[in-house]
Amino acid sequence: ANNLDAAIVPVENFDEVIRDLIRLDEDIDTSVLDQFVSQRRLRSAVPLTRTASRGWPVIRLNALPVVDTPTQCRRLDCDVGGTAKVREAVQNAGVDVIAVRSRSGVLAFGSDTDLRSAFTSYDIKEFDLHAFDIKRQRYESTERGLLNDAIRRAISRHRGLDLIERRNFIPTDAEHANWTPLRELVGPLTGVIKGNDELRWYEGLSVRLDWANDRLCLLFEPRTVFKKITEGNKAAAADFARERTINRYNHVLNNLFEFWAHHLSQDQTEMRALNTGQGVDATFRVSPVTCFSKRKRS
Repeated sequence: ANNLDAAIVPVENFDEVIRDLIRLDEDIDTSVLDQFVSQRRLRSAVPLTRTASRGWPVIRLNALPVVDTPTQCRRLDCDVGGTAKVREAVQNAGVDVIAVRSRSGVLAFGSDTDLRSAFTSYDIKEFDLHAFDIKRQRYESTERGLLNDAIRRAISRHRGLDLIERRNFIPTDAEHANWTPLRELVGPLTGVIKGNDELRWYEGLSVRLDWANDRLCLLFEPRTVFKKITEGNKAAAADFARERTINRYNHVLNNLFEFWAHHLSQDQTEMRALNTGQGVDATFRVSPVTCFSKRKRS
């Protein structure tokens, strides 16, 4: 409309384009740039798929479809405060209960006796069941938060993993034969950082539930987990984790995903968060097949 010429120019990557543009100006000294480029690896760009007949998957994702999830939990209408107060009440009662606070009341998994023990002093007015709303699992709702807490407890109970700081996992016994395939992939599973003997590291992972393709998925992230991180050693921890994982891509990462997918699912065997025969427990089953990207439909 303004009589201007314009065009879209496909480029392979930002660095190469900027380097070529700078070289067009003869007044710019490119000696430092040339030295930097000489030290870099040159990689060919991945060819674009231009036809719908090409096969897939294109990208393997670190997500496992959750085959079975709880459909309901216990609900208590009482005078306790927010989720922090709920967890404080559970801790003070010394009971094995997973609970959060929502607008409709306290939502929980556990035996009815334990729940009443924890919340009797808060004037329980209603004690019934709460059906999970599938729509509220699509985002970071209170219900999905409860399911996150429950599946982490279930994984810890059934998969030989210790839960660290509510999200991270490390092997309970790193020398057990079950972890031999993991050691073959990444080397030692635990140790201390040189110069920071108080800082112990572990090969582990973090997990959380997310919503994709109209279902709950378990996202898992292989990572280095630390104990006793302080302000004084957190920089050393970050450097160590980066150096340990920097070469994990393509074939190595694919094999690592394969190990954790099999270990977490174990052929879709059932995982129970509390393993209680009373009240309402949380039961999960996870698919061993990771999610993949697929062709976009035209």
